[in-house]
Amino acid sequence: MHIPTTSASSALAVTVDWPRGVVLLSGELDRDSAHHLLDALEALAVTGHRELGVDAADVTFCDAGGLRALVVGRRLLQAGGRDLRVLRASRCVGRLLALAGLDCLTGTEAPQAAIDLAARRELHPRVERTMRLARRNATA
Repeated sequence: MHIPTTSASSALAVTVDWPRGVVLLSGELDRDSAHHLLDALEALAVTGHRELGVDAADVTFCDAGGLRALVVGRRLLQAGGRDLRVLRASRCVGRLLALAGLDCLTGTEAPQAAIDLAARRELHPRVERTMRLARRNATA
């Protein structure tokens, strides 16, 4: 099932691979299009799959709305005894998951899956300063 979705600000293609229990995303996963991911996950939740996947390798942009959809989708599935994994993440999705501390969605907790500390410093110079302050306050 292919569901092309477009709005003034984004375009997302959602394809459901029923036999594998995977939602394939292509394009921009943002607050305007994230509900389509949730709709696809809800449809897949009625299948017999214990673990559903999201293939986000072809996502070109992801914002907090896309991240929220992944988290909400996982919570809804877990309430029904299922789990959600991001099987393949594009660079932008991987970075966002790592920065949010949600590496668990990819099934790996290690930084090599998405982003390392050096990349965090490049993306957000304030992160290192905040981490130093937090460590200093924790030891004081």
